[in-house]
Amino acid sequence: MRIIDADGHVMEPKGMWEDWIEPAFKARAPRVVKEARIDVDGHLVPRPDGGNQVSAGMQAAFKTKVGEFLAAYHLAGYSAEAQLKAMDEAGIETSFLYPTQGLYAASIDDLDPAFAIAICRAYNNWVLEYCKVNPRRLRPVAMLTALHDPSLAVGEATRVAGLGMRGVFIRPNPIRGRPLDDPAYEPYVREVLDFIGEGRLLFASDYPHPDRKWPETVDNARALPISDRAKQKLLWENPSAFYGLR
Repeated sequence: MRIIDADGHVMEPKGMWEDWIEPAFKARAPRVVKEARIDVDGHLVPRPDGGNQVSAGMQAAFKTKVGEFLAAYHLAGYSAEAQLKAMDEAGIETSFLYPTQGLYAASIDDLDPAFAIAICRAYNNWVLEYCKVNPRRLRPVAMLTALHDPSLAVGEATRVAGLGMRGVFIRPNPIRGRPLDDPAYEPYVREVLDFIGEGRLLFASDYPHPDRKWPETVDNARALPISDRAKQKLLWENPSAFYGLR
């Protein structure tokens, strides 16, 4: 049976952002300061607000499981070659890869927009190089969590699509007070529709989370500047197919 892993992860090496970020931001580049923790402009993440509330018990359990299940790959620095060996061990043919430390790195609310998108560009360039070891089996998913300036996010989406990346990921937390259904993101939504296709998007109201006005979320989805056919897929056909409704 052939297997595609739709949610694999890389472990970014120390020094990655310093090596890959543009010179103008090198002094501020995110830095791995402890395993699975990075410093971004004085914020120790993970946490979209820049906080760090991972308990000591959770960190100890994580370390134990790494030693039990991943020791060889850890010793190999989670290289691309090690990634392929791990996939072989599990019988996985192809893996779509997301970051680990980088999941939160560019989504801290008060980052300068140019710096935030530079963090994404650096990761995207690095992971493309990482996957060149076997581009058929290692498939990078682009980081586009820097939504501080939607126009910059549109530019990066266009760039990574041109480089052959097949998907993007964002974070759900509001940036600059804007939830994901904010009209400011309409150009970004159009670009992503062109990028991944209208058949792969699902609508989510996020009710009853209080970071949006109800029922504004639904109203904003209805008002998106896309075709009625695309809205029908987003609002009904795609989630119906995904959840197996009849």
